[in-house]
Amino acid sequence: MFLVCGEVLFDFFVESAHGNLPRQVTFKAIAGSSPFNVAVGLSRLGIEAALLTGISTDFLGKQLRQVLEEEGVSTRYLAPVDAATTLSLIRLDEQGIPHNSFYGQFKWVFVFEVAHYPAILANLR
Repeated sequence: MFLVCGEVLFDFFVESAHGNLPRQVTFKAIAGSSPFNVAVGLSRLGIEAALLTGISTDFLGKQLRQVLEEEGVSTRYLAPVDAATTLSLIRLDEQGIPHNSFYGQFKWVFVFEVAHYPAILANLR
Protein backbone atom coordinates (compact mmCIF):
# COMPACT_ATOMS: atom_id res chain seq x y z
CA MET A 1 0.00 0.00 0.00
CA PHE A 2 1.09 3.56 -0.72
CA LEU A 3 0.50 6.01 2.13
CA VAL A 4 0.23 9.52 0.70
CA CYS A 5 0.75 12.41 3.13
CA GLY A 6 -0.44 15.98 2.65
CA GLU A 7 -3.30 18.41 2.69
CA VAL A 8 -6.83 18.09 1.32
CA LEU A 9 -8.83 21.04 0.08
CA PHE A 10 -11.36 22.27 -2.43
CA ASP A 11 -10.20 24.15 -5.52
CA PHE A 12 -12.64 26.93 -6.44
CA PHE A 13 -12.11 27.88 -10.09
CA VAL A 14 -13.40 31.27 -11.22
CA GLU A 15 -15.63 30.47 -14.19
CA SER A 16 -16.72 33.94 -15.16
CA ALA A 17 -15.95 37.47 -14.18
CA HIS A 18 -17.09 40.53 -16.10
CA GLY A 19 -15.51 43.96 -15.80
CA ASN A 20 -12.92 45.16 -13.30
CA LEU A 21 -15.25 44.99 -10.29
CA PRO A 22 -17.77 42.23 -10.97
CA ARG A 23 -20.89 42.08 -8.87
CA GLN A 24 -21.11 38.35 -9.38
CA VAL A 25 -18.45 35.69 -9.88
CA THR A 26 -19.26 32.08 -10.70
CA PHE A 27 -17.13 29.25 -9.30
CA LYS A 28 -16.70 25.57 -10.00
CA ALA A 29 -15.51 23.70 -6.89
CA ILE A 30 -13.48 20.51 -7.29
CA ALA A 31 -12.14 18.26 -4.53
CA GLY A 32 -8.41 18.22 -4.71
CA SER A 33 -4.84 18.99 -3.69
CA SER A 34 -1.79 17.25 -5.05
CA PRO A 35 -1.67 14.56 -2.33
CA PHE A 36 -5.43 13.97 -2.66
CA ASN A 37 -5.09 13.59 -6.44
CA VAL A 38 -2.08 11.25 -6.13
CA ALA A 39 -4.00 8.94 -3.77
CA VAL A 40 -7.04 8.94 -6.08
CA GLY A 41 -4.84 8.35 -9.13
CA LEU A 42 -3.11 5.38 -7.51
CA SER A 43 -6.46 3.87 -6.58
CA ARG A 44 -7.78 4.32 -10.11
CA LEU A 45 -4.71 2.41 -11.35
CA GLY A 46 -5.64 -0.47 -9.06
CA ILE A 47 -2.91 0.30 -6.51
CA GLU A 48 -3.92 0.23 -2.85
CA ALA A 49 -3.59 3.75 -1.45
CA ALA A 50 -4.40 5.67 1.71
CA LEU A 51 -4.20 9.33 2.64
CA LEU A 52 -2.61 10.52 5.90
CA THR A 53 -3.84 13.98 6.80
CA GLY A 54 -6.06 16.04 9.03
CA ILE A 55 -9.51 16.46 7.53
CA SER A 56 -12.15 18.94 8.57
CA THR A 57 -15.36 17.79 10.18
CA ASP A 58 -17.27 20.52 8.32
CA PHE A 59 -19.56 19.99 5.31
CA LEU A 60 -16.75 20.23 2.75
CA GLY A 61 -14.50 17.92 4.78
CA LYS A 62 -17.27 15.32 4.78
CA GLN A 63 -17.52 15.67 1.01
CA LEU A 64 -13.76 15.18 0.64
CA ARG A 65 -13.95 12.03 2.77
CA GLN A 66 -16.85 10.75 0.66
CA VAL A 67 -14.92 11.29 -2.58
CA LEU A 68 -11.96 9.37 -1.18
CA GLU A 69 -14.22 6.50 -0.12
CA GLU A 70 -15.97 6.40 -3.50
CA GLU A 71 -12.57 6.38 -5.26
CA GLY A 72 -11.40 3.43 -3.14
CA VAL A 73 -8.78 5.37 -1.16
CA SER A 74 -8.42 4.17 2.43
CA THR A 75 -9.61 6.79 4.93
CA ARG A 76 -8.37 5.02 8.05
CA TYR A 77 -5.43 7.45 8.40
CA LEU A 78 -7.57 10.59 8.29
CA ALA A 79 -7.58 12.57 11.53
CA PRO A 80 -10.79 14.59 12.04
CA VAL A 81 -10.05 18.23 12.85
CA ASP A 82 -12.48 20.92 14.01
CA ALA A 83 -11.36 23.60 11.56
CA ALA A 84 -12.67 24.90 8.27
CA THR A 85 -11.72 23.06 5.09
CA THR A 86 -9.01 24.92 3.21
CA LEU A 87 -10.14 26.58 -0.02
CA SER A 88 -7.94 27.40 -2.97
CA LEU A 89 -9.36 30.16 -5.15
CA ILE A 90 -7.96 29.91 -8.68
CA ARG A 91 -8.25 32.36 -11.54
CA LEU A 92 -6.55 32.47 -14.89
CA ASP A 93 -4.89 35.69 -16.01
CA GLU A 94 -5.01 37.06 -19.56
CA GLN A 95 -2.23 34.64 -20.62
CA GLY A 96 -4.03 31.63 -19.11
CA ILE A 97 -1.64 31.33 -16.17
CA PRO A 98 -3.36 30.20 -12.96
CA HIS A 99 -3.08 32.25 -9.78
CA ASN A 100 -4.04 30.77 -6.39
CA SER A 101 -5.20 32.32 -3.14
CA PHE A 102 -5.61 30.03 -0.13
CA TYR A 103 -8.24 30.45 2.57
CA GLY A 104 -8.66 28.50 5.76
CA GLN A 105 -6.96 27.62 9.01
CA PHE A 106 -4.74 24.93 7.49
CA LYS A 107 -3.56 26.67 4.34
CA TRP A 108 -0.49 24.65 3.27
CA VAL A 109 -0.08 22.74 6.51
CA PHE A 110 -1.96 19.65 7.56
CA VAL A 111 -2.05 19.58 11.34
CA PHE A 112 -2.30 16.72 13.77
CA GLU A 113 -2.77 17.16 17.46
CA VAL A 114 -0.86 14.87 19.79
CA ALA A 115 -4.18 13.19 20.61
CA HIS A 116 -4.42 11.95 17.00
CA TYR A 117 -1.18 9.95 17.04
CA PRO A 118 -2.36 6.90 19.03
CA ALA A 119 -5.27 6.36 16.64
CA ILE A 120 -3.04 6.79 13.59
CA LEU A 121 -0.37 4.45 14.96
CA ALA A 122 -2.99 1.83 15.88
CA ASN A 123 -4.10 1.82 12.22
CA LEU A 124 -0.55 1.11 11.06
CA ARG A 125 -0.58 -2.31 12.68
